[in-house]
Amino acid sequence: MGAWRFWWDSTRRFYKNWGSYVALIFSTNLVISYLAIPFFNWVLEMLLKWQRVSYVSYTNIGSIIIHQPLAALGMVAILLAIIILVYWQFAFLLLGIMNIFRGRPQTVCAVLRSTVTSLTGTSPSTFLFFIGYFIVILPFGSFIFTTPLLNKAKIPAFIVSYLMENPWMTLGLGCFYLLAGYLGIRLISLLPLMIVDRLPWKTAVTRSWQQTRHHLWRYLWTMIVTLFMIFLIVTTIYTLIYVAQLQFDKTSFAMAAATVNLFIMEAITEIIICYTTAIFMMLIIVCYRQDFTLLRQQPQYFNEAPRLRKLTRASVAIGLLLATSL
Repeated sequence: MGAWRFWWDSTRRFYKNWGSYVALIFSTNLVISYLAIPFFNWVLEMLLKWQRVSYVSYTNIGSIIIHQPLAALGMVAILLAIIILVYWQFAFLLLGIMNIFRGRPQTVCAVLRSTVTSLTGTSPSTFLFFIGYFIVILPFGSFIFTTPLLNKAKIPAFIVSYLMENPWMTLGLGCFYLLAGYLGIRLISLLPLMIVDRLPWKTAVTRSWQQTRHHLWRYLWTMIVTLFMIFLIVTTIYTLIYVAQLQFDKTSFAMAAATVNLFIMEAITEIIICYTTAIFMMLIIVCYRQDFTLLRQQPQYFNEAPRLRKLTRASVAIGLLLATSL
């Protein structure tokens, strides 16, 4: 199946059960944004205050490691905790979207239990490998898997700016991104193999490497086409809102229209984030299953009554309304 067909089928799949997908992804991001991230920020603030570190930058990172080793160790521990939470979030979204794929035979609580079970059965060596995997894949993965946590774990902007000042470092950074992209595609089935099939990381790496052999350009082209279509959709919607606002600016209620348009843009942004996450999770699932026809195989029965579907979509709309109003 071609890249354009994948985008079309995955978009149709998302649209048919958009309430379930948005509820799953949006609620998860909401919990992360308003509970997990404030907690990590508070812990980091307390740590720096306790160790009397006024700021963190590439200019004083060496001094912190030498003179405040507890602060350095604490920041590393916080980063590791964030990465582990990203692992949990990825596992929960993967199992949740696979559950929607199958017609929602499991409840949300059952999916949560499955996620916890998959984590408790993970060996320390698997977690250590996952940390290294995410450190390498993180720059590439953040383009296709958007989560507020990745904004806390990504390479700081000041470090990237510092590296970009040196041509050789810029070349090295570019090579690193290319390597991360290559490994990200070759290991695209890695996490499902570890989370769903409970394979040891060594076996999962070997299996994913074998599955993606001779499919590198196909998967890359599918990602490029999908990103291009998402960009095109977002650009079209924002352009229409902008053009409409230009017309409203000629009226007496320009300020009210601008407020409404800003609210609409924020709501659309949240939906696009959910849409992008769902689409690329679908890509990971079909690559893991080695069957792109999965997107055309609708479940015979979807465990969601019409009343419950309306309730889910109404709850999503109210949640978006509240989140974008804050």
